[in-house]
Amino acid sequence: MSMKRRARALREGTVVGLANHTMLVRKDGSECAIDDSAAPIRDEAGRVSGCVLIFRDVTEQRRVHQERVTQLQSAQLLAFIVESTDMAIVGKSLDGIIQSWNAAAEKLFGYTADEAIGRHISLVLPPERLRSDGTRVFVSLTISPIMDDEGNVIGASKIARDISERKRLENDLRRLAADLNRITHNRFELRRSRVALAGVISQAVEACQPLADASGHELRLQLPAEDCYLDADPARLAQVFGNLLSNACKYTDPGGTINVNAQRQDAHVVVSVADTGSGIPASELEMIFDMFVQVDRCGVQQGLGIGLTLVKRLVDMHGGTVEAKSDGEGRGSEFIVRLPLLL
Repeated sequence: MSMKRRARALREGTVVGLANHTMLVRKDGSECAIDDSAAPIRDEAGRVSGCVLIFRDVTEQRRVHQERVTQLQSAQLLAFIVESTDMAIVGKSLDGIIQSWNAAAEKLFGYTADEAIGRHISLVLPPERLRSDGTRVFVSLTISPIMDDEGNVIGASKIARDISERKRLENDLRRLAADLNRITHNRFELRRSRVALAGVISQAVEACQPLADASGHELRLQLPAEDCYLDADPARLAQVFGNLLSNACKYTDPGGTINVNAQRQDAHVVVSVADTGSGIPASELEMIFDMFVQVDRCGVQQGLGIGLTLVKRLVDMHGGTVEAKSDGEGRGSEFIVRLPLLL
């Protein structure tokens, strides 16, 4: 390449520089990054009689340039990650002034970057509120120092993740574990009294009506003409029928029908909860009341599989029976509870 530059300098009589990334091969075979130029030498008459080749070692400059390019690429990648992550990332100075605010932070806290940057971090830290609308949210928080090129701490980066759903699930699991503990160890205590069946069923229907309405279900109720009384715990019986109604709503497609029918049969009352939902495979009817059994009803699964176990245990404690019927998948299901009357 130097030969071409030299020829051009001789031909044109101008200073010619080499292309970027030129490498000089030393006598020992090692390479050295250089830039060079060729300048013409003129005689007294102004004619070009030769040229001067100038070589300069630019290894260190090239190294620094490459480091800067790498840093820029890394910064661009980091910026992309910060903006695309679902974790809220907030940068603040040592005195607590917010300096950076990504899209996830806007979604989590409810403030735009324009509203947050320049304000104090206490904007989202008061104990009485968190989001811009004042609602509280559970978050996991990681704090990391921000350092300058010399290693001095100049601020902090806070990464927040919304764990409200996880907290809700943890609370549900704790509650279910305590249900489960009572079921396993027979620690239920019935508070029996003279109870009107109509009142218990009506209470359960009223509690499940919003769930049925949300799915567009028609909830039909038919009660005996005569009063039916039981020696029972009204809260626990309402729980039995409430669980059955809740299941019927969950496993019935929107716009379905749920029928609750109670009738007297000799010394017993029989209550049926029937739906037009996904049905139950015949092979799984026998085990549907077993602990932790979660039947896949046409691809729909709900809960941990203890609701029907609880129903059976409570019905048994009241001296009754419960059975499940279904004509198969997609053909609905029926749960029949038989309880002794108070004569």
